[in-house]
Amino acid sequence: MSLRYAILAILRVGALSGYDLQKQFSQSVGHVWHAPDSQIYPELAQDGARRAHRRRGADARRARHPAGVPRDPGR
Repeated sequence: MSLRYAILAILRVGALSGYDLQKQFSQSVGHVWHAPDSQIYPELAQDGARRAHRRRGADARRARHPAGVPRDPGR
């Protein structure tokens, strides 16, 4: 399992700060997997960038296909 998926599994119960995420990670799997701040914070930043990229893509699709206008006018 990658660190990304471990973080997502912890965050599925709710939003956490980086500090709280580190504490939860240490309590849950810290005895078998050590993930220092230097690994967790960059992964959170990458995930934030991925989400922002997806959001921008969804906004662009909505702008091209406003509500009430069919995506395929030939149907």
